[in-house]
Amino acid sequence: MILNSILDIIIILLILIAVIAMLSTVIGFIRLPDEMTKIHAAGVTGSFAVELILIAGFIYFFIDT
Repeated sequence: MILNSILDIIIILLILIAVIAMLSTVIGFIRLPDEMTKIHAAGVTGSFAVELILIAGFIYFFIDT
């Protein structure tokens, strides 16, 4: 019971960090001057956010079974 609530909190934190990373991707894509730096910002933080969401999904479906 307690382990499930702790894992739920971890899942929520991972998703919130992913949302913040995606917001920084959008802000960086808008504010950076050069196309290469825009691509770099979108690639680095976007892939980090996707990885966090995948980890959160893995934890969610792992505790479900």
